[in-house]
Amino acid sequence: MEKKFYGWTLLVVMFAIYFISAIVTYGGSIAATHMASISDMSRTWFGAGYTVNFIAAGFGGTVAAIVARFIGERNVMIMGMSITAVGCVFMQLAGDNRFVFVAMFGVVVGGGATFATVVPIQTMITRWFVKRRALATGLVLTSGGLGGSLGSILANQIIEGSGGNWQRVWMWWAVFSVVAALIAWRWVKNTPQDVGQMPDGEAALDESEAALGDGPVVRNPNVYQTAYDWPLMEALRHRVIWHIVIIAIFSSAATFMVLTHGVIHLMDTGIDSTTAALSFSLLTFSSIGGRLISGVLGDRFEPRYLLALAVAIKTIGILLILQADSTAGVYAYGLLTGLGFGMSLVAQFTLIGNYFGPTYIQNILAFILPITTIGGAMAPLVGGILHDATGSYHSAFLAAASCAAVATIGILLLRPVEKDPAL
Repeated sequence: MEKKFYGWTLLVVMFAIYFISAIVTYGGSIAATHMASISDMSRTWFGAGYTVNFIAAGFGGTVAAIVARFIGERNVMIMGMSITAVGCVFMQLAGDNRFVFVAMFGVVVGGGATFATVVPIQTMITRWFVKRRALATGLVLTSGGLGGSLGSILANQIIEGSGGNWQRVWMWWAVFSVVAALIAWRWVKNTPQDVGQMPDGEAALDESEAALGDGPVVRNPNVYQTAYDWPLMEALRHRVIWHIVIIAIFSSAATFMVLTHGVIHLMDTGIDSTTAALSFSLLTFSSIGGRLISGVLGDRFEPRYLLALAVAIKTIGILLILQADSTAGVYAYGLLTGLGFGMSLVAQFTLIGNYFGPTYIQNILAFILPITTIGGAMAPLVGGILHDATGSYHSAFLAAASCAAVATIGILLLRPVEKDPAL
């Protein structure tokens, strides 16, 4: 009897872990926003906490890739969620101390959650799936939208139900993080070979594919997928990887600005805290649709075009927050921004896997993530400084929309690089 392909079970497991991580990440943002709104913390310090959080997330991916070489993705995920749980405990105990906020929320929670998810999950998807890579990526990353939406609603309800006690959120998040670590311990398998299987559940590679050498393998004439696995040092010799890095910096700067200052900006303009929190929930929930769209279409159409469309939609959404003076405007901003964010997340990861192949994807992501994250992570700090200097977020969000527009143009100019036989 043919053994059932474990990759689909693994997708469910990764879905659950990423779901819990998103609850902690996005729900934690709501808790942090309430903390800042009722304390004397300046928006510069508030933005600095997120800047450190995003930088730690970028380096968390790099460290995860390095550590995974020695202990495997499964153990990396266990470690990451355990670290996240520790950070949540300290956030629950420390109150609104700004130094603890930057250290625990910024370094420990931000680094731990990414350490456990982004690189390990994308590495395993690339190994387990070839023909259905975009679909698998979309399905797993959909959990981020679901978890983020639920997390922001749960966090707001916990805070409102406890009379503004935002610390209580972190107690629950610590418990959830431990549960995620236990799920990884029990069910994660690093490679198909660990269970005697091949990618996509195939018994062996197709003869036609095995006979091909260097050059693109065209499984779908509309989608580029390299047949050559690019080692990191070879990839660094070509402009395409640097092109991707620059695009990702501009795109992530726009996203980080919204994720950090979006809710508190709406509260500043007179939108009640519940509606502002719901806009964040709608943003993360609508990102589910975006992730599914890219997941379904990314194996049929070139992800580069999906990515350009996604960032263009995100640009429009960010511009709408400047006019979000009503409930309808708030929801329109959340819907479009989330849709673009979700589409771009899946399309970007799929594109990187298609351009560079599965063998060294861990190294490629470990190189790209810190650079793009550090570049984009400056946006929350700059946004906070601009607010404190001008008294509003208008110029900050206008700059974020401009970054997204530049990224859209850059994506349309992107082209894959073919293997040079002379190398």
